[in-house]
Amino acid sequence: MSTLRLLALELAYRGSDFHGWQRQPGERTVQGEVERWCRRLCNEELGVVTAGRTDSGVHARASLCTFRTTSTLSGERLLRGLRKVLPADIRAIRLHGFEDLEFSARFSARWRRYGYRICEVPDPFRAPTAWCLEGRLDHERMEQALKPLSGRTDCRAFCVTQSLPEAAICWFHSAGITREGEEWVLRLQADRFLHSQVRSTAGTLVAIGQGKVPVTRIAELLQSGERAKVGPTAPPQGLFLEAVGYPRFRTGLPLTSHGMDERVMQEGETAGVDEPLPALVHWKGPSHGTREQAIEAARQASGGVESPKHRR
Repeated sequence: MSTLRLLALELAYRGSDFHGWQRQPGERTVQGEVERWCRRLCNEELGVVTAGRTDSGVHARASLCTFRTTSTLSGERLLRGLRKVLPADIRAIRLHGFEDLEFSARFSARWRRYGYRICEVPDPFRAPTAWCLEGRLDHERMEQALKPLSGRTDCRAFCVTQSLPEAAICWFHSAGITREGEEWVLRLQADRFLHSQVRSTAGTLVAIGQGKVPVTRIAELLQSGERAKVGPTAPPQGLFLEAVGYPRFRTGLPLTSHGMDERVMQEGETAGVDEPLPALVHWKGPSHGTREQAIEAARQASGGVESPKHRR
């Protein structure tokens, strides 16, 4: 009888030609492509669960998806095979194997980090991966506006109404905007994000940077919970899922080499914040963590701050 294994595939993809992550009948999706090729290589039916179900046109630099399989195919052969057969706009970066069958790309995550890229000039070469505007943005105003996004925050105003969950609390680790070359990059890191939350925040922040709305607008929205005053939803092409944090590692760590190096991580062993890891990693012992641990990690990262929030 074959042994059940839990594997996690670290992925990068360009979302321009995908109808989002989640499989949909008749549409090209990232999940559809990944599942199709994993099933063929493992020669069995399986489903993948991801850390971030990105929308149509959104990209990922280091996402993670988990699946269970009874295939005896080695990790090296599976990763080599996926790198060969996946389309050019999806890259299989690393394959993790877990002794802990409770690990989940989605439910074991402690935090997600998104980056939204903004260009201040129309640029046909940057347009596929950034929101290209015309006119300068005021960095000081934008940086000031982001300060309320810290610690426990009620983000219902930034979620599209039809997707609003009963509980809209997010624990923010950090929020900031920096200059990288010709682009501004808004980075938000929290335990979770609501539907369209980052893009709604980016649209509101741009309106603040342009001087169209008060610098206090984000704080006001967190206090009131009223979506009507949120800025325009920023277009999807500027949004990247940059990294996902787990109890023992994060995605997006550098590769030790371009080869198929392997490493066994013993029980209790963790990867450093920027420690390179090989293409194949085997994790011994518990790895999944809990929701309470994720919130505690966010609380510590933010200094235990509670932001203005709307109570119901």
